[in-house]
Amino acid sequence: MLPKCNTIHIYCDGSVNGNKAGCGVVVREYYENDVSVDEMMSKRIEDETSSTVAELHAIHEGLKMVVNKTKDIFVFVDSQSALLALNSKTSTKSEVVVLCKGLVCRLQEKGITVKFYWVPSHIGISLNEVADNLAKEATRKPDIDIETSMSLNRIKRGMRIKQEVWGTEKALKILEEGSVSMRHYLLVTENTNVT
Repeated sequence: MLPKCNTIHIYCDGSVNGNKAGCGVVVREYYENDVSVDEMMSKRIEDETSSTVAELHAIHEGLKMVVNKTKDIFVFVDSQSALLALNSKTSTKSEVVVLCKGLVCRLQEKGITVKFYWVPSHIGISLNEVADNLAKEATRKPDIDIETSMSLNRIKRGMRIKQEVWGTEKALKILEEGSVSMRHYLLVTENTNVT
């Protein structure tokens, strides 16, 4: 059983719905005599964000909410990949991981204990379910609250899409001009399976 008196529990979740992403956070601050106060946050993240990055943004937002507090902090996350990214000793190119680690360091420099716990999702942990619902709600918001940095994978994916569109448009234009070799190429590629 984790201590509650004079501690803070943060429940974080990220959600992806199609190409839309969001994160939700519930911060429960415990006081003496089993008194607690909850603070909640729901933010839409830039489109085309992975579920792991959405989870990491939820962790970052939760840590930002408590960075000026002086109580020990327990962070509950249902994404093992997000926790592995935070625990990685190798240098990372993910800006949100660096931001999370920076906030943890700031808290630890003040003598605050920060511990991360993996919790399974959708098994009835009430505050985790609330964070999950907040993250899902965020995916439906019209405005983006968090802009992510351009990752190398996102740049590559964008370039691949542009290249495919350009290639298709170019092929159609050559075909319209009556190219016999392009017609033959398209016929062969449509009717051939590569193994």
